Amino acid sequence: MAGVAALGLAVAVALRAPWSEADRLVAAGFLLPLMWAAAGVWATTDARLHRVTAGLSVLALAGFGSALL
Repeated sequence: MAGVAALGLAVAVALRAPWSEADRLVAAGFLLPLMWAAAGVWATTDARLHRVTAGLSVLALAGFGSALL
C-alpha cells in the first residue's frame, strides 16, 4: 500500500507540477523512493493499522485522481 500511494503521488507530480517536463520527471523520480520510505516507516511504526490503511488509500486515490484530471 505504501508503494501504491507513493507511486500515485509521484505520477501526480510528474503530470501536474507547474515546471518544465524534464524538471517534473526528475522531481517525481527523486520523490518516489522518499515518499515510499516515509510511508513504509509510518506503516511499520503505527500500532493502528486501520489508520495507516485509510491514510495510504486516501493518498493513493488523491495522487491518481489528480493525475487523471
